[in-house]
Amino acid sequence: MHPKVKELILRFKQKKAKAIIRWSFASIAVSTTAFLLISPFYQLGFNMGDSLPGYVFLIKKKELPHKGEMVAFYPPKNRFYRHAWFVKIIVGTEGDKIRYDGDKLFINDNYYGVAKSLTRNGEPLAKTENKTIESHHIFAWSPHKDSYDSRYKDFNTIPYSSIVGRAIRLF
Repeated sequence: MHPKVKELILRFKQKKAKAIIRWSFASIAVSTTAFLLISPFYQLGFNMGDSLPGYVFLIKKKELPHKGEMVAFYPPKNRFYRHAWFVKIIVGTEGDKIRYDGDKLFINDNYYGVAKSLTRNGEPLAKTENKTIESHHIFAWSPHKDSYDSRYKDFNTIPYSSIVGRAIRLF
C-alpha cells in the first residue's frame, strides 16, 4: 500500500476515535443532566450570587444535613426573594442559643459576623431576636457580609419542612 494512503487511513482512524470520545462524553453529560433534572432523589442547584463559594451544587433531596454542612431550602416569604431557594451553611440547630452583642452575632458564644441594619440599597433590616433555636429548626448562614440569611428577622430560623436537602458543592 502506498505510504500516502496509509497516512490518510491513519488520520481518518484518529479523527474517528476523537469523534467517538467527544460524543461519548457529550452523551454521558446529557444523560447525567437529564437524570438529575427528573430524579426524585437528586437535583442540580446553581448559585447566582457570591454568598457562598461555588456555582453548581448537587442537592440530595430529603436528606437532612448536619451542623457545618450546606443545606438547600425555601426561605420564608420575604420582600427580597419571592420564588428562589437558597443554599447556606447550617450553624445552629435545635437548642442552640442565638445572641447579639450590638450587631455582632454569636451562636453558643461562637462569633458569626455582623447583622447589618441596612441593605446595600439602603432598606432597613431587623436582626433576629436573642433566643434559643426552636425544635425542628435550623439557623442558616453564609460568611458573606451581605448574605441574606437567618441573621435577619424577616428570614429567621428555617423549619425542617422548608428544607429541600443537603447541598454538595460540585464546582
